[in-house]
Amino acid sequence: TQSSGSSGINAEYGGSIVLTRGGCNLSTTPVKYTPAGLAVSPSGTVLAVAAADDPTLYLYDIEGDSIVQRQTVSLSASCEEIFYSPDGAYLAGASKGRSPLLLDVNLHYKPVIHCWSSSASLKTCSFSPDSRMVAYAGIDNNILVGCVEKPMDSPIKIIRAHPLGTINRVRWSDEGTIVSTGSDCQVRQFTVTC
Repeated sequence: TQSSGSSGINAEYGGSIVLTRGGCNLSTTPVKYTPAGLAVSPSGTVLAVAAADDPTLYLYDIEGDSIVQRQTVSLSASCEEIFYSPDGAYLAGASKGRSPLLLDVNLHYKPVIHCWSSSASLKTCSFSPDSRMVAYAGIDNNILVGCVEKPMDSPIKIIRAHPLGTINRVRWSDEGTIVSTGSDCQVRQFTVTC
């Protein structure tokens, strides 16, 4: 099961999306794909779901106690984890391809052209609290940080951030500090500026 956190939406691997509040199931929506990652917009009105084995992003409107599919977005590769920026302007995805996903929400989820790339599949992504930077990491042991305002600038690369294994999660503790965990059983912290 994937969860969007405090918003009360869970995606079950059995092929359904369950809307919950206060521990009570409000609605179940069957889907014909296996959900891999999900994110709720900061406004709480849109649910984005990435399919596990299909390079498609499914967008749903959250209407009271139910969800209604409104759009699909074709991606270059499927995503393992997706996140909205805190300001709601972008959606990032840890792509199973080598190119990090960044979509402009205000332009109907159009891909943002950038020059960022990874040497291997990505597993995790996260925006800085001020929405200016996005970090990606995965199986190549590196962390890639892009400046959303300058997508054609070279990204910040933290090489061998976890030299003994895959990076499983990358999160921000503040506007300039990244915290990561890896299969090497390490928690590490890095300071970056855009």
